[in-house]
Amino acid sequence: MKRGYKHNTNVSGTDSEFYASSLYMMAKNPNGTRRPDLISIPEIYTPRLSIELKSGKGMKGILCESQLHYAVTLNEDYSHLFGDDADKRLEELLPYLKNGSLHVEFPTGKIAFYYAYINRRDSLKAGDLEIPFSAIKLQWGDQFVVPQEFGFYTFAVAKHFRTAEPLEGIVSKLIENIAEDVREESSHYLERRASSQSWQNIHACDVLAIFHNDISLTKKPWGIKRVGKLSEIYPEISELRRIIIDGPNKTKIYVLAKPEHKDLWDNQVRSVIEMRRKVIESVFTERGHSIRLLDKIKFEPGTKIDMFDGEIEEETRSKYGYRFNASSEEINTMKRLLTWMDKGEIPFHKNYIKDEVPF
Repeated sequence: MKRGYKHNTNVSGTDSEFYASSLYMMAKNPNGTRRPDLISIPEIYTPRLSIELKSGKGMKGILCESQLHYAVTLNEDYSHLFGDDADKRLEELLPYLKNGSLHVEFPTGKIAFYYAYINRRDSLKAGDLEIPFSAIKLQWGDQFVVPQEFGFYTFAVAKHFRTAEPLEGIVSKLIENIAEDVREESSHYLERRASSQSWQNIHACDVLAIFHNDISLTKKPWGIKRVGKLSEIYPEISELRRIIIDGPNKTKIYVLAKPEHKDLWDNQVRSVIEMRRKVIESVFTERGHSIRLLDKIKFEPGTKIDMFDGEIEEETRSKYGYRFNASSEEINTMKRLLTWMDKGEIPFHKNYIKDEVPF
């Protein structure tokens, strides 16, 4: 039976995606393991919005180098999933160095791409998430949202402090790798993951310190060094609009928005969240009441399984080594609660994305 850290990060990661999808009224990308996790559904946001979601405890998430090309290839998602025409002029979309060796010019597209970190506020341990539907015990707290450029420079700065390599060389190499990923239509994930430097941390406390212009809010001494270096190589950080949105269950969503996206976040996204907040709070309460149903799930030993399957169909449960002594109504309720949807709702990707195939 597969247990342990990787399984439990998959459970929490998937749950955070369903949570954010419901809250923002965005579709979960069917190829989310290789593309941004969330994409806006038609006629909701102008410009369109894509989000790469990071989740975890301790105000810290993980940025992956293989995801840095997402901002260049966003049109592919909408072309494949919604039938739009993708812009194939790749050379015009590639980032390039400008005005010095550290200033990267990222092309302006029609889709806003942001990273969002969401902090877990439960005290669950690894063993608490090992059976199907156990994700209903997870609780989500404050969120920290930053534009694609912020994520790029954060990755570069983190690698600089971990390896002591010159920032100029790191930035140049990242630009080269993005271009390679775009031209070859591959993230080169498998070959790059061999290096421990393919993953770098994003610290929500750094975002909070920048948001409030209060360096004491980050962790000393490395947080101060990170924020200082980030501000140095990404001077546009001072131009980002500071936006706070009230989230569900007395949480806050801290947004560092590009000036051209102020209306997107301060008006459009805020309005959607105000509409969805009560739904999330209702589902949260319902999830708490349904935890008792987990006692009806019994594991049948001797079966090798992938411990997480958020939507196990009734006829295949025995295949996965589980016996669930619950009514059909209870089973359907648990499935719905996993997706953070209200009674009578289905996840937005099932409404709008008809052919869920990888690309």
